[in-house]
Amino acid sequence: GCTKLSNITLANGIKRLAPNMFRDCTGITAINLPSSLLRLNSAFYHCSGLTALQLPDGLTQTGSFEGCSGLKSLVIPNGVTSLPDGNAGNAGDESIYGCFGGCKSLTSISLPNNLTSIPASAFINCTDLKTITIPNTVTDIANNAFRGCTSLTQATLSTEIGSIGMYAFRNCTSLSEINLPNKLILIGQSAFANTALKKVQLPQSLTEIKAYAFQDCKDLESINFPPNVTDIYSYTFQNCKKLKDIVLPSGLMTIQNYAFDGCSSLGKITIPGGVQTINEGAFQNSGLTEVILSDGVVSLSNNSFNGCNLLKTVTFPPSMKTIGGFSNTGVKNILFAEGAAPEAISEGAFANCDSLLTVTLPNSIKKIGKRAFYSCDTLQSITLPTAIDSILTSTFYGCRSLKSISI
Repeated sequence: GCTKLSNITLANGIKRLAPNMFRDCTGITAINLPSSLLRLNSAFYHCSGLTALQLPDGLTQTGSFEGCSGLKSLVIPNGVTSLPDGNAGNAGDESIYGCFGGCKSLTSISLPNNLTSIPASAFINCTDLKTITIPNTVTDIANNAFRGCTSLTQATLSTEIGSIGMYAFRNCTSLSEINLPNKLILIGQSAFANTALKKVQLPQSLTEIKAYAFQDCKDLESINFPPNVTDIYSYTFQNCKKLKDIVLPSGLMTIQNYAFDGCSSLGKITIPGGVQTINEGAFQNSGLTEVILSDGVVSLSNNSFNGCNLLKTVTFPPSMKTIGGFSNTGVKNILFAEGAAPEAISEGAFANCDSLLTVTLPNSIKKIGKRAFYSCDTLQSITLPTAIDSILTSTFYGCRSLKSISI
């Protein structure tokens, strides 16, 4: 780049600039573009000294402004219908680039009203960008589009957006509210991770919330679940420490690994009857105080609720024939819904439950698995059913307070 070049005069009549024409010309601070210009072709790529630029009304193509770290504001003419795609990248990828990537001084931008998409990494790490209005012609926001825009406080989305890509608003640490459009179908992986969102209203059209979508949203207090959401993926709400009073959708089928791990304000929750799988650590270290398993739930991973020390009551439904899944919790009351007739207790089902005092098992229980009540330090008495035919190894090992076993 010609780093000392500062004064440029472009003749009227020029329709296009050569690709990367002034690349790395860091001495350019401002330039008058001719009204005849149609295509920029990324002419000012990495012109870090450029602070102001007025684009002609007839412009139809911009190219990239990546690395224009001094550029403060820009109005893109309505003749521009698309912005160049960037590198989608991954969460820790340092080589990600995009149309305005690294424009760290950009505080405002006006997008053209015929734009159809916000491309990948378009505004990644625009750390001074405060507000953005996305025109209603835009139908999708691609991966990393606004990732790392740490000053972004307001994002007005197009009413036509159907998908928000991976990491789209990740690390937008000042973004405390957002209105999601009624046509939204997909929220991508880590799309809103580590933002300041406090309340999220998900539209009824939504069908998928991908893994990590709201991970580390430490101010998030409430969120609704549309009826067509069938899966809550791994780590989706991990460490959302203020999240409480959630109502899971009736059509929910799976709650995957560590989905609500570290959600320390959850309180009471009812698991819908259609849930077929609650995976390892799904509610680990959360603030659950009561869990009601609706009729239809069949099984749990054994440490689904690991570390839920505030959990005091669990109610098992008639549909569960093997009960368990509450090791390393504070559970004190083991209850059974009307009509419940479990046949077995799983291996390690209530191991290390240090708040259990007494347990009365229903007469339908025939088998108690290994280490089912292992190291329940406070357990004093247990009543076993007459139909029981096997008690396996170390079932009550470490129950130092156990005084009475009745059959």
